Amino acid sequence: NQTKPNQTKPNQKKKKKNKRTTHIRMASLSAGLKMAEEGNIYEAHQIFLTYHYKFLKVKKLDKTVQVLIKGIKCMNEHQKYSLVGELALKLVCDVLIDNKISPKHNFKFGKKDITAKNLYDLIFEYVKNDTTFAEKYLNEGITWSSKYIDFQVYHGFTQGFKDIHFKLAQLLASKECYKESHAHFIRCEQSKEHAEMLKKWSSKSPESETGYYLLRACLTLLLGNKRNQATELYKQFITLQPETFLMKSNPAISYLKILFLALEKKNPGLYLLIKKEYAQTLKRDASFDEYINTIGEKYLGIKKKNAGGMAGMLNNLMSGLMGNQQRQSS
Repeated sequence: NQTKPNQTKPNQKKKKKNKRTTHIRMASLSAGLKMAEEGNIYEAHQIFLTYHYKFLKVKKLDKTVQVLIKGIKCMNEHQKYSLVGELALKLVCDVLIDNKISPKHNFKFGKKDITAKNLYDLIFEYVKNDTTFAEKYLNEGITWSSKYIDFQVYHGFTQGFKDIHFKLAQLLASKECYKESHAHFIRCEQSKEHAEMLKKWSSKSPESETGYYLLRACLTLLLGNKRNQATELYKQFITLQPETFLMKSNPAISYLKILFLALEKKNPGLYLLIKKEYAQTLKRDASFDEYINTIGEKYLGIKKKNAGGMAGMLNNLMSGLMGNQQRQSS
């Protein structure tokens, strides 16, 4: 039963065949790059997709990532940014999400390693040239990262990396999608930029409404146990306002200023006093009363008269103030 000197074992043949097949495939990718240089961009794009699927099918994730990176760089060099976006979405959806890849996972490229999170960030630098695909890429990044870090459901949102939320918030603000942008600013703790966005958003309404934009944002943060972030947002927003605005009566902003003081001093008496004094202001939004009651219970131990309103409050936050987590583009 001994193997003859010139006879190769079956498993050795299989390994040699796999190496040879991989070599042929990578050679074909080089042909794809040459095809792009000759101006056949879309044909080259199809080659990258074909080999992405072939490597993905046999779970050679390092190889498929290598294929996608080559394709993304190639398409970017030829300024085909929508094709860059398509390949980038294949990476985050087909590779990272479908294969449940941790952000700390190392992909190997010869002697070099790169973590999945660093790879994701690297690819975004190419994707951001097309805002439609950039928005999709960032939304998918939130979906992916929320599964691998500590998180909780937060007003209809799941946690994800704060830097991804920040990038998406900025992108949406640049497109004047302020409601959706606000939802992501709540997540990323970038108070200065959040305040700047709120100022632009509130400028679309009469000046008398300005304070209510800040009030809604700060109440949302307080409900999410983000008191320091709410206080910082208040300070940043005030610094952006002209002196003429600050000299005018603005009950929403005045209420917030005293509310922060009541919470800092843990003074339930002051909290109840301003709730009464600013009752008319708080009627401006039907949800404010429930928000305020919940904040009083959370921070000062003041029991609500009707605990059954919690479900309605959360529903309003999710469907109204926070907007949808993912905006589908046609």
